Amino acid sequence: MILVTGATGNVGAEVVQALGRAGEPVRALVRRPADVPAEQVVGDLDDPDSLAPALDGVRGVFLLPGHRDMPGLLDRMRRAGVERVVLLSSLATVATDTRNVLSEYMIGSETAVRESGLAWTFLRPNAFMSNALRWLPQLRAGDVVRDAFGTVPVASVDPYDIAAVAVRALLDPGHEERVHPLSGPEPLLPAQRLAVLPRSSAATCASTPSRTRRAGPTWPRRACRSRTSRRSSASTETAPSTSPRSTRPSSR
Repeated sequence: MILVTGATGNVGAEVVQALGRAGEPVRALVRRPADVPAEQVVGDLDDPDSLAPALDGVRGVFLLPGHRDMPGLLDRMRRAGVERVVLLSSLATVATDTRNVLSEYMIGSETAVRESGLAWTFLRPNAFMSNALRWLPQLRAGDVVRDAFGTVPVASVDPYDIAAVAVRALLDPGHEERVHPLSGPEPLLPAQRLAVLPRSSAATCASTPSRTRRAGPTWPRRACRSRTSRRSSASTETAPSTSPRSTRPSSR
């Protein structure tokens, strides 16, 4: 039995479906009853004692990072008989500057897993393609999208592909104590990612100042304007769906 945490999230939901397609017994950990295509158990990763039913008979866990007591959580898994953990981490663990909240809790999570005594694999994906869905409210309001770090190209990766790697790490030998960096096929600017959504559109960007929440330098923020007509822009509003596959570029 494999336990999937974050089973209703972008990656976890894909892991549940991929394990099901592979014919593997899978259990979804949820905070409240949800519509998932697998056995589900309610529990809270911040409360390891709540996980006894979820961990019954489990040998592998797809684990999200950043919980209140990671060492205690992993100890509870080990005592329940779990043998292998695949941790969804991030490239933030090896960023040039790791003095930020994201990097700190990712590094802390990896450290706890390494020291847990369990077989482990780390997945370090780049930004998710499904993050483009956060532009929907702006697209519904008009044809301008504002996004941070407009001059930084990112090779975003589809959660579907992250899940495919997670399943192989959970099921196949040879992934123990391995770190898998994951990225998409091509680094793209926000304007280029926006242009992928409606294939008939192009995009232009205009910089506006924006400050990060942490005191420091002013980072460029860009307003990306689609060159589609209002009719085309309206179609853009409905083109993405809640499925991460809808954000996969056509080149994939």
